[in-house]
Amino acid sequence: MYLKEIYLENTGPISKCHVKPRFDDNGNPLPVVIVGPNGSGKSIFLSYIVDALMEFAKQPFRDIVPPDGLGTPYFRVIHPRAIRSGESFSMSLLHFKANNDNLYYCEKAGVLDPETYSPSVKSLFTQVWNWPTDEAHKNVSANRKTVETEMKNGSHAFFPAS
Repeated sequence: MYLKEIYLENTGPISKCHVKPRFDDNGNPLPVVIVGPNGSGKSIFLSYIVDALMEFAKQPFRDIVPPDGLGTPYFRVIHPRAIRSGESFSMSLLHFKANNDNLYYCEKAGVLDPETYSPSVKSLFTQVWNWPTDEAHKNVSANRKTVETEMKNGSHAFFPAS
């Protein structure tokens, strides 16, 4: 499973970030280097990738994240404090590809009407685009069997700063 695209807007210190990792002629990923001073959003960028993988994995597996008694637990909690200062919303959209299957992730906090947002971004992430205007929202679109196969056979790692 490879990350094909990540779009972040108004999250933490990140105003807008749109990255499409590159691949060589054989379809192998090229290295991605994330640099910046402390507090510039590097860990936030990575945390969305990890959260997407966790959300995908929760579909076929029940022991990925221990239950917290409040319903479905999250790796990343949707909270208004994550919204960039002075903005009314934050949004993250990710697209992964596993063989011929597309997997999508969306998280939205704050107030954002999906109908009034940029059609060019909307067209890239239609599978996870429908969110309520005023409520926090998290959604994934992925084939359960594809996720199960990827998680059992693939290699995924995250090394948090702490």
